[in-house]
Amino acid sequence: MKEYLEAYASEVSNMLFAEFNMDDALQIRFEEGVENGMEKGMEKGMEKASESIVIRMLQDGISPDIAAKYAGIPLEKVLNLQKN
Repeated sequence: MKEYLEAYASEVSNMLFAEFNMDDALQIRFEEGVENGMEKGMEKGMEKASESIVIRMLQDGISPDIAAKYAGIPLEKVLNLQKN
């Protein structure tokens, strides 16, 4: 324990002397949750957009491997979209 405290003395001091504020901690946690939710939502939206683009490409006769390449999604996923 002594080695740890010596190695991380400044971090330990900061934690000991920092005033813990539950409201601040909850606000930070909430903001992190909102940010994570927005990132996941944007990823999901981009995935859906890519899928609809691939479907249109396939309908226009573009080969699955080319559609996968330009949409940036795995060929296996394009082939599954083609089946459905």
